[in-house]
Amino acid sequence: MINIFLADDENFVRIGIKSVFDWEENGYSIIGEAGNGEEAIKKILELTPDIVFLDITMPIVDGITVLKKIREKGYEGYVVMLTCHENFEFAQKALKYQANDYILKNNILADNLAEYLKSIDKKYLSKHKNKDDNLSNIKEFRTNFLANILRIGFDEKIDFETIAHRYKLKIKNGDIYLIAVKIENYERIIARYEKNGDNIFINSINNIFTNTLEKYNEFEIVKYSRDLFVVLLTFSKEKSQFNINNYIQDIVNDLSYATKTFLNVEIVMALGCNYKGLENINVTYDKVQRILDQTYFYPNKKIYYHNDKYELDVNDKYLNELKCDLIKGLESNSNNKISKTVKKFIGKITKDNILINVDKFIYVIKNHMQELCGTKKIDIDFDVIHNADELLKVLEEFDDRLNIDIRRPKNYLIVQTLKIIDENYTTNVSLDDIAGSIGVTPSYISRIFSKYMNKTISNYINEKRIEYAKNLIKTTNLKHYQVAEKCGFNSAIHYINMFKKYCDITPNEYRNSST
Repeated sequence: MINIFLADDENFVRIGIKSVFDWEENGYSIIGEAGNGEEAIKKILELTPDIVFLDITMPIVDGITVLKKIREKGYEGYVVMLTCHENFEFAQKALKYQANDYILKNNILADNLAEYLKSIDKKYLSKHKNKDDNLSNIKEFRTNFLANILRIGFDEKIDFETIAHRYKLKIKNGDIYLIAVKIENYERIIARYEKNGDNIFINSINNIFTNTLEKYNEFEIVKYSRDLFVVLLTFSKEKSQFNINNYIQDIVNDLSYATKTFLNVEIVMALGCNYKGLENINVTYDKVQRILDQTYFYPNKKIYYHNDKYELDVNDKYLNELKCDLIKGLESNSNNKISKTVKKFIGKITKDNILINVDKFIYVIKNHMQELCGTKKIDIDFDVIHNADELLKVLEEFDDRLNIDIRRPKNYLIVQTLKIIDENYTTNVSLDDIAGSIGVTPSYISRIFSKYMNKTISNYINEKRIEYAKNLIKTTNLKHYQVAEKCGFNSAIHYINMFKKYCDITPNEYRNSST
């Protein structure tokens, strides 16, 4: 591993350099940095890095003087002066004081830097040729270990102190504070970068978080999923809970400020604390993650604290109530459109601080909408709907497109169903035919029809056929099988049975009584 040191008075420049690509994956380790010349001299001589990136215009002691001082003290590493166009002459001067090279700051891009580092004279790096350090493996194991204990918990049979020492973990097995950090609008952010967007952005976040947290010493950063980072913190040397709470508050504020300032990125954070060390840390994390999901319902809330009171939706009680309310809204004659029902539901859970599974919530709504549309595709991409406000707008548009005007004397779906039956009851019309014609599922229209008409669709069709049969018996001399055929019954026997069921007499008896 080749050690790198960065010296530049502008923090965002140092973060930018650290973020352009994955240093460790490419065989480099950034072992230190400095924001002024005096600090740079001290740290370079102490750390003896292999390569130094040194800004020419440093405060307190300028870059040229830093170069002279470290050379005088015997530093033999490779020094690259960082310069802008306007101080090009200073760069030339730096070469006279044994700078190895200079590069323009605006040329520090991932591809350029990777190629540049490869081109550095091998004689300065030959001492690393046979060096076997497996820091990359250590980093990978550390990440996997932390992600796994968040996911499935910590096995108490494992000696944490041994693992912490071997894999350089900075947290202690005491009270552990979790900060789950969700990147808002992740896909839009990645789209800003032309190439390697994920890697550049992830490196930037890691570096910003590290810079913010390094003064607290006991911390780890875990990239848990594409848009979710988890910060683990312990304060083993701090006895005051009051001070710890203040540290946490400062960290939250600093993380939010740094990501907004340096990357123009908004983040949402949920905090949790596991007061039993690593035991059951997965349970604590699960609750923190559930709380973080609630950003869907609180689009303007950016921080959720672990002492906020939230109640889990046990056995999906609230979601089941939503299902019933959606059905009732369309069965009734009141102005209960889907958007109105969902808005009322969101108001209830946010008021009572109920933790709802967002995926299940979306599924309930999608399923209901699909029932209304039948075989017709909904044509709504729920993945690009980021919060409840956006969802309600989409649902309002859906209500308008569906054109269910329940302010009419009768439910629109019922009116359509009656019209279809009245025009087709003498044929072999079925429930599936009716549902397909009005664009809903058979079960849905069957449920609504029964609720509104107090009878099934099948009963209504049979009633229409029997009334028509009675008229034919009175006005014609058709035989029973001919009447059955004209009325839509599939056989004379079926016709006779239905006639007796609905009229309590046979067709013959009815004909005799009519004459």
